[in-house]
Amino acid sequence: MFFRIIPPRFSKLAFRNIVKSKNLFGIRDNLRQAFVDSVPVMAGYVPIGATFGFLAVQSGLPAWFVLASSVLVYAGASQFAMIPMIVAGLPVLSIAFATFVINLRHVFYTIALLDRLQVTGFTRWYCAFSLTDETFSLVAALPKDASIGRIATLSAMNQFWWVLGTVLGVMAGSAVQFSLSGLDFVLCALFAMLATEQWRARQTSLPLWCALIFYPIARLTVASEALLIAIALCSVAAVLWGQYRKKEDRYER
Repeated sequence: MFFRIIPPRFSKLAFRNIVKSKNLFGIRDNLRQAFVDSVPVMAGYVPIGATFGFLAVQSGLPAWFVLASSVLVYAGASQFAMIPMIVAGLPVLSIAFATFVINLRHVFYTIALLDRLQVTGFTRWYCAFSLTDETFSLVAALPKDASIGRIATLSAMNQFWWVLGTVLGVMAGSAVQFSLSGLDFVLCALFAMLATEQWRARQTSLPLWCALIFYPIARLTVASEALLIAIALCSVAAVLWGQYRKKEDRYER
């Protein structure tokens, strides 16, 4: 009705002005720049996200659940880790705590970018939520005067690639069926890889010894919650060790 009353030429001109006015806020420029910046991430996120979607669906997880995890969780390694956890029937609290520990490093990423997130509201919360290893690397490389809009758009573009990969993986996994009897080993392999990376970057061998000691104790004490108890004990040991190192540093000064 509105376009019938207004002459066609005027309505086209008004539409063009609206598009141009939106560009004044940098939306179009941010999208274009975010696409260019995120191309390297796309090359990794799409195939890895597709692998996650494929494995999750093949493991028996509902397609909607897999897609929702990439939209609402968006945690990369933790999403891979949750597949065998869910299949094995681990308690939700154990899965949530393990996810928290795996992604604990993101807290330090956010702290490092506080000076760039000088806003309040949804934009700041979303930037913190969507801050992955790859996104942090890209954001840290941006100019110091980069706008929050550019950072948020780049973060959203990276998540889009991950979700796109998940969609492709879910579609492929729903169309093809084969046995995944050895999938339960994925969790062991994942944590072995994480432990290896931590060992290479270690300053002390204490974390490894804590894991080797606390998990058998937790397994003998409460087998059903062994992982949760072991992680909690290791966390307490890490806090105590940090306090001890602080005291040593004060004495040395």
